[in-house]
Amino acid sequence: MASAGSVGLQRAVLLDFDGTLFDLAQDLSGYRARWGDGPVAQTLGQLSGEQLAAALADLESADMEGVRNGRPLVSHELIRRIGAHFPTAIVSSNAVAAIAAGLERMGMGVGGLVVVGRESAPRLKPDPAPVHAALARLGVSGGVLVGDTTHDVGAARAAGITSVVVRNLKLAFQPEQADYYVTDLSELAGLLEEIWGRTI
Repeated sequence: MASAGSVGLQRAVLLDFDGTLFDLAQDLSGYRARWGDGPVAQTLGQLSGEQLAAALADLESADMEGVRNGRPLVSHELIRRIGAHFPTAIVSSNAVAAIAAGLERMGMGVGGLVVVGRESAPRLKPDPAPVHAALARLGVSGGVLVGDTTHDVGAARAAGITSVVVRNLKLAFQPEQADYYVTDLSELAGLLEEIWGRTI
């Protein structure tokens, strides 16, 4: 990954996990039977104490099952290639443990990556809190957020950074108002070269 001594002069690449790096085969029926059908971020925001801990545990269990039954969408070589040139983090609404398990399945592990998951910030995307947390841990103030949903676009815009959408054909509606679009993550290195003028 990019050296710690140079991160203050660089822009960061923030990567969403589910739908961007990994196709999480997640079944939330157990969680929803217990906690309702409302948006996860909204539900978690209404809970506290033991109830919040229990809801987070149910979500983590669903995430871990999703990793076991899911599949990687990109090769670990691409992530390492980007990480060799830019401070890189994963910013996701999934549990940190599930993200780590997914990276293991991809053959790379967490390594030097900063991982901001569901439990790492006070609010979830589209709130900018997870983006701000990742940028602070990387020691940079700007960059791009690469994801596949309107929540990713909203979080990037609210945080004042560039948004890149990887088109996800499983979604009924593709996110609008992103700064850039790519068909798959293999195009990301070329896009970063284009917008930042740096060969990767």
